[in-house]
Amino acid sequence: MASRGQRSAAWRRSHRLAIWVFRLSRRLPSVEQHALVAELRRAAAAIPALISAHDSASSAAQKVELLQTGRQRAFDIDALLDMVSALAYLHPFQVGLMRREAREIIELLDAQRQNIERGANRRTDSL
Repeated sequence: MASRGQRSAAWRRSHRLAIWVFRLSRRLPSVEQHALVAELRRAAAAIPALISAHDSASSAAQKVELLQTGRQRAFDIDALLDMVSALAYLHPFQVGLMRREAREIIELLDAQRQNIERGANRRTDSL
């Protein structure tokens, strides 16, 4: 397992996003606690956990699958935050920051996935 200083940029940023989501979701109406808030928190907490699992996965296919799932959870956060924005539950600036962070995490995960796939292709080509 990587030490805190060795964590990937994707893990650090997804961890920060999860903290933002947990803090700001407290401001949402209590009627949303069992729906929107629960989904946001579940998606936010999943991303750094999936990246950590990726670090210990044994095969390239497992690593790619975990990154794809993390990517999907980041898309979920973006979509849920779109709903939060449409309902005017949080200030647009706060929602915008979290949505931008989710999109940048998607880009980081895509880059990691592409690196894994390129590495797997190079190994197969050399056989």
